[in-house]
Amino acid sequence: MSHIVDRRKNDKGKSTGNRQKFLKRVESQIRKAIPDIISQESIKDSNTGGSVKVPVRGLDEPAFRHDPKTGRKQVVRPGNDRYNEGDRIPKPKGGSGSGGGKGSNSPEVTEDEFTVVLSREEFLKYFFDDLELPNMVKKLMESTESFEMKRAGYTRDSVPSRLNIKTSYQQSLGRQLALKGAFEKKLQNLQEQLAKTKKKDERAALEVEIEKAKRQANTIPFFEDIDLRYNNFERVPIPVTSAVMFCIMDVSASMGHHEKDIAKRFFTLLYIFLTRQYKNVELVFIRHHTEAKEVDEEEFFNSRESGGTVVAPSLKLMDKIMRERYDESWNVYCCQASDGDVWSKQDALECKNLLLETILPCIQYMAYIEINNKSKESDLWQAYNRISNDEEFSIRHIYEVYEIWPVFQGLFRKRKEAAVS
Repeated sequence: MSHIVDRRKNDKGKSTGNRQKFLKRVESQIRKAIPDIISQESIKDSNTGGSVKVPVRGLDEPAFRHDPKTGRKQVVRPGNDRYNEGDRIPKPKGGSGSGGGKGSNSPEVTEDEFTVVLSREEFLKYFFDDLELPNMVKKLMESTESFEMKRAGYTRDSVPSRLNIKTSYQQSLGRQLALKGAFEKKLQNLQEQLAKTKKKDERAALEVEIEKAKRQANTIPFFEDIDLRYNNFERVPIPVTSAVMFCIMDVSASMGHHEKDIAKRFFTLLYIFLTRQYKNVELVFIRHHTEAKEVDEEEFFNSRESGGTVVAPSLKLMDKIMRERYDESWNVYCCQASDGDVWSKQDALECKNLLLETILPCIQYMAYIEINNKSKESDLWQAYNRISNDEEFSIRHIYEVYEIWPVFQGLFRKRKEAAVS
């Protein structure tokens, strides 16, 4: 009998395969729970992992079982003190359920819930695997060139860990066949000469040669150094995809606590998405009321500064930063959130002209999120609506927390998949 001893040091990773199979079965329930996760108090907690509750129904795998009420069983359990071999064992009587308490006549059908604890990578996978920055173009930048190792055929000299067994075996077979063919041809020629020769001295010499050729044919080594082939890798330069995302948030007095909370949740989701999916993405945070100011991440999400509402200065500041820091080799994106209230229609008209004349021609994609519960369209919405086309500039409306995820998913869903669906 063979014994398997598992000496792996990573005892927590031994069931990784089974865990992945289980997550695949409950994947649809996890994706349905994403909007509820967005509605939690702090969406930033999702960046470290979390738990998701899914229904128990559907977790059991189908399996064949013996029916205890049918069939004849002649089994004696080891270690019993009541029965011996050959005794007939009566079938156990059917009993009631093991649950306690009184039953209910309610027709409502309920399901227990199962809590699935996800790691950070698993958690973010279900959030962002189907999303991407649209119109991302790879551009080679001399100052930030990167490299990667790529396969480049085979080599005869390398470390043992790179040995390609299949190719080496093929080389060995080819060499053996070639040598055997040469020895067989030599044997055939010697045997023909032996048949024609009648002199004893010459026949003896030929027989010695024939025996030598046979020994050589039977002692061809299976592997020689010349057969070994190793996987070869070369350091190849790759283009760097460099992108910058401008996050513009309205923090004016017209943006109440609820509106600012929605905006912060949306930008937090955007921040986690960008930092998780892309390594070379810079973030520029701009807050504005009557004045626009570039801030860091901490001030963008936590500052309480407020004031009147003028939107155009934020777009002017974005245009200034874009032209001073980022040349044509950068993929530029922008996401703007506001309640749509502006000081005057002239401000809305100026924003539209800034987008058409200076910003949209230089960027890959822009999204505008309007946060209000008004049935009447705001002046800024009306101005933006005239130039939106969903390919380069999209506008969406949000007011409730549960609307954040569907809107975010629609803005950044992979375009190829959207076209196929």
